[in-house]
Amino acid sequence: MSSGVIPLDAGVGAEDEALRVAEQVHDEALRAAEEVANSERARAEAIRSATVERAEAIRAATVARAQGLHGVSAEHDQALREAETARAAALNDAEVRFGKALSTAEATAARTVENA
Repeated sequence: MSSGVIPLDAGVGAEDEALRVAEQVHDEALRAAEEVANSERARAEAIRSATVERAEAIRAATVARAQGLHGVSAEHDQALREAETARAAALNDAEVRFGKALSTAEATAARTVENA
């Protein structure tokens, strides 16, 4: 009779092993999922960091360009002021020389008329 009797705990060992394997597979899948999540987080952080660095570089380049344009504009304005000052001085000098030449010419003409 003992050959036809199946012990109640005969399938428990196989069930325990199947449960252990299932838990192991689940743990490995969970670790893999966590690694992927960490990898995705690292990727997202790298993208964010690169984006921030790019924005800072663009900002720095824009500020440098604006400062350069401001400097060039200021130099241009200063050069225009200096050119206007030089033009006014040259015009004044020409008027003074013309006045002296006219006085000399008038004096010469007057002497010529007196001597004639």
